[in-house]
Amino acid sequence: MGPWPQGVDARSALWLFTIALTLFVLLLPVASYIAALPFIKDEWGLNNTQAGAVYSAYLAGYAVSALLVIPLTDRLNTRYIFLAATAISATAQVLFPLVAHGMASGAALMALAGLGFVGVYMPGLRLISERFSQGGRGMAMGTFVTASYAAHAASLATTGGLMSALEWRDAYLVMALASI
Repeated sequence: MGPWPQGVDARSALWLFTIALTLFVLLLPVASYIAALPFIKDEWGLNNTQAGAVYSAYLAGYAVSALLVIPLTDRLNTRYIFLAATAISATAQVLFPLVAHGMASGAALMALAGLGFVGVYMPGLRLISERFSQGGRGMAMGTFVTASYAAHAASLATTGGLMSALEWRDAYLVMALASI
């Protein structure tokens, strides 16, 4: 027995590390909006309700995507869904600091980012479930989920740190470009 749970070889562990790292990197800008919120509210003239609605669009995109994307994993290759969703999420996050200038454009891009996130997260869990069917599934899924939470924390802290030297749009863009 090696350092991994039964049924997990070094190749599978490397694959897991890669897919978890992919999720972590993709989510680097996920909390950039929250970190930049005071600046965004001032620039766009948003009240608290409007600012919350922009972020809520991310969650709405996530929910709608769950209803549409997850059933597709039964019909289409899960890897292709994972890759397409990665591209959608990264593109939306890069465009946000470049083209969002108000509630409508901000909410639309946040919704796309949320749609992309669930298209990565849920198919990623499915890929892990398929790969680790013999053993180590709990450890593998826990690693993937932990990458998501770690990315949220890193996003908030790093964006906040960047904003001590950069404007909010530049800090957000750095995080979004890093996610590519």
